[in-house]
Amino acid sequence: MSDRPSTSMIAKLCTEAIATTLPPRWDLSLGDNGAKLSLASDGKSSEFSILTCRSTKPSELINLAEEFSTKSGASFEHLIVLADFLSPRSRALLNDRQINWIDTTGNVRIVSSSPGLYLERQGSQNDPWPQDSSLRTLKGAGAERAMRALLSTTPPFGIRELALRCQVSAATLSRVVDLLEREAMLTRSQTGGVAALNWREAILRWSEDVRSVRTRTALTCIEPRGLQVLERNLFASSLPYAATGSFAAQYLAPVAPLRAAAIYTPDPLLLSRELGLQRVERGANVMLLESDELPVRGCVQGSSGIVLASIPQIAVDLLSGSGREPVEGEAILDWMEEHQDEWRN
Repeated sequence: MSDRPSTSMIAKLCTEAIATTLPPRWDLSLGDNGAKLSLASDGKSSEFSILTCRSTKPSELINLAEEFSTKSGASFEHLIVLADFLSPRSRALLNDRQINWIDTTGNVRIVSSSPGLYLERQGSQNDPWPQDSSLRTLKGAGAERAMRALLSTTPPFGIRELALRCQVSAATLSRVVDLLEREAMLTRSQTGGVAALNWREAILRWSEDVRSVRTRTALTCIEPRGLQVLERNLFASSLPYAATGSFAAQYLAPVAPLRAAAIYTPDPLLLSRELGLQRVERGANVMLLESDELPVRGCVQGSSGIVLASIPQIAVDLLSGSGREPVEGEAILDWMEEHQDEWRN
């Protein structure tokens, strides 16, 4: 594995990439000390201040850009960040502030109003120089358990306090908190606890990492009498379960008529027998998903008495799904915004 490029090499590689990406009849020139960059076309030019960063976390990157803009007097629109690698989260945060950027892996976005220019190109989505063993994904049962605990609790709170209350590994919870802090979605308190959490961004980040519910261990079945019969039978069931996906969304923020049901349960085979479902390989309208991670406190129920999975889990399952499910997931996020007292402790 090659070494992460130096600051001077980042500046050289990025300015070279800009020059080769510019359309015909455009020119690039650098100031004497390399702190300024000008783009010109047809007698007009636009000047940008340059901020070169090496191995910067999203939260640190934004702080550096804001401090640089304040000290230099350069507006965000006339600032270009040059970096070895910019993660998708870093690029999204820069876009929100209309800051231009480019990294050495080929990710480029430069916008100029006068003269008019819009450059955007995608490079690597993964850091070619991973530098430590910090948690980088929210996949896995431990991380998902920690996310459910974090999202369902209103800050401020301590890490150990939450770990004990929700029976989550304190070590895993701490690593998840660290990841969200690096991604500028979470703010720590002076004592190291959680002071604030951007729960919407955290759910979207989680949904990018986890697999769709369809990739879980599932028993595909059919309820030939329809999903209303399934609802009645679930209400009468003595077995543990929790509805998710579109089946759960219909009780919160319905978007379209229900066509299939997804249900978590520790024993899909046993539940299918109690509900009188028929196992099928094609044409299923019920998916029973094997999971021991069912809500044990603060359980939300649908209007028909149906037990629902945790609201953040339902949102993630939809957002990471296919077809119309991501649209339903966005509707759940909007519902969550308006009903925070109903799903956060």
